[in-house]
Amino acid sequence: VSEIQGLRSSFWMFDKDGSGNVDSTELGQVMASLGVQVSQDKLKSMIAEGDTDGGGEVDFSEFCVLFLKENTTVTERDPVKQAENMFSLFDTDASGFLSLEELGEAVRRINASATEVEITNLLRSIDTLNTGEISLDQFKTILGVGESRVGT
Repeated sequence: VSEIQGLRSSFWMFDKDGSGNVDSTELGQVMASLGVQVSQDKLKSMIAEGDTDGGGEVDFSEFCVLFLKENTTVTERDPVKQAENMFSLFDTDASGFLSLEELGEAVRRINASATEVEITNLLRSIDTLNTGEISLDQFKTILGVGESRVGT
């Protein structure tokens, strides 16, 4: 169940237009965020394989089938590794922390209607040391993986 929730979060995070479908470029970003590196040719092949309506995109159920086929080992499904990969994707300045802006981008990818106030409140609730940013450990805690260490 938690794996499907993780897949759903990743899928919606990269469905930038909110269409409920992901194209090969978006699929590549999703796979990379989950720790699976796939060539562009393979991505196009995967889309073609999973695209039952011929539209050049996959919906969530097609994505799950494709991901589970491609990602068959336990280590590749490691939720801690997935969280670390997602964190790296959002940490655009490679500082090792997510700033308010980076957290905002992550939240908006998951929920396009999130307001600045909601994003700021989320950061405040997580950022117990009032640094204006969150660490990888805090990010993992948000996602419910890894150790829960408040303030780190």
